Amino acid sequence: MTLRELTRLARVGEGEHLEFKRRVPEGPRVARELVALANSTGGRLLLGVADDGEVAGLQYAAEERFALRHAAERYCRPPVDYDTETVPLD
Repeated sequence: MTLRELTRLARVGEGEHLEFKRRVPEGPRVARELVALANSTGGRLLLGVADDGEVAGLQYAAEERFALRHAAERYCRPPVDYDTETVPLD
């Protein structure tokens, strides 16, 4: 995904298949988001994007990916299949 595509998605706003989070929420909360997306026809969880669509980015992207992976492995039963992608903001 390019920054342009990310910005376009952020402008569309949240919906059934698109969720924004400025940071990874606590484990059980983000796990619920992942399970909800997995139980539908899929979707995207955009981290570093505020609820109003502002693309703020992540100061510690590696730590956020670790928190997401940890929550998915610990709280999602059965396990969910997901991919991560980092979009440079510059």
